Amino acid sequence: MKRRFRVIIISYIAAAFAVMGGFILSARQQAKTYKMQVNNSYRHAFSELVTGVEEMTSALEKSLYATTPGMISSVCTDVFGKAMSAQAAMGQLPFSEYELEQTAGFIAKVGDYAYMLSKNAYSANGYTDEQYSNLKALSESASSLAKNLTSLMDDIDDGTISITALAAADKATPVLGDSFKTIESEFPEVPSLIYDGPFSEHVAQMEPAYLKDMADASQEEAQRSAAEFLSIDEENLTFEGMRSGSLEAYMFSCRINNGQKYVEVTKRGAVVLNMISEREPAQSNIGINDARKIAARFLQSIDCGSMQESYYMQQDNILTINYAYVQNDIVCYTDLIKVSVALDNGEIVGYEAMGYIMSHTQRDI
Repeated sequence: MKRRFRVIIISYIAAAFAVMGGFILSARQQAKTYKMQVNNSYRHAFSELVTGVEEMTSALEKSLYATTPGMISSVCTDVFGKAMSAQAAMGQLPFSEYELEQTAGFIAKVGDYAYMLSKNAYSANGYTDEQYSNLKALSESASSLAKNLTSLMDDIDDGTISITALAAADKATPVLGDSFKTIESEFPEVPSLIYDGPFSEHVAQMEPAYLKDMADASQEEAQRSAAEFLSIDEENLTFEGMRSGSLEAYMFSCRINNGQKYVEVTKRGAVVLNMISEREPAQSNIGINDARKIAARFLQSIDCGSMQESYYMQQDNILTINYAYVQNDIVCYTDLIKVSVALDNGEIVGYEAMGYIMSHTQRDI
């Protein structure tokens, strides 16, 4: 009996170890698979960023040879579209780890300036000397940025830099961090653009009108605002650091619906500045009009006041709608908010309120 009992006990222990070993092997395999998925996702996003900046550069070069209003409108619209694609790709990278403020700001500025030129093309006889000079300088800066990003992509392709380290901010791979810092530190001088748009130099130097009388918020208060904006619990958010500059902001991240989301909340007033999701909708199941209604309902839910749709653009199964504030039936085009809707399931995957925060106030019209 004792011998049989020992055999049974040993068999149970062996079986337990076998089961445990199976779980460990399964967990390792799942971790390996997940790491590979993350690697492929960020590699694809970075490749899209490089392609977007290269195509934006090519479109900027073409814009220098446009002479008629029709040509200017067409080519500048193309520049705007390529900049939007580059912005979308950059939003899928863990940019908060490297604070690529100059790169992201430059791409946004190029797109917005090109959109302004396209919109005004038929009311002017070609470019002014200042506009042509600005386009030439932007084209040269874009060319330099494209070369740096292409070089970095080559390093990733030949294994010099690990794209997994990009996702995890692996301190064991200092070359990667140094490469990104080099792109920022060697970023060429960009012309000061003075025009009617949210990225104009005079806007960047302004005090945020909407935040004027608000007090500084703590990290906890900012996290609460981010959680309410995303309709999630506060503990699901991870603090990623501070955004410096003229408009300081707390940066948070979270994972929702199998996609990473990043949200920035202003230090003064704890107002959501922007939100972006890395999720890439694979298809379009929702019509444009339905997506516009979803975006309008979302704006109502966060109580931005009376907003009117200005224009929209569809890119890679995402519809981005631009809104401007309306007071007494007057449209205040500087008070801008952008909302992006995924066309596969109607999820809000992008939000940007820089123009609104910098300019919004009650006016004496």
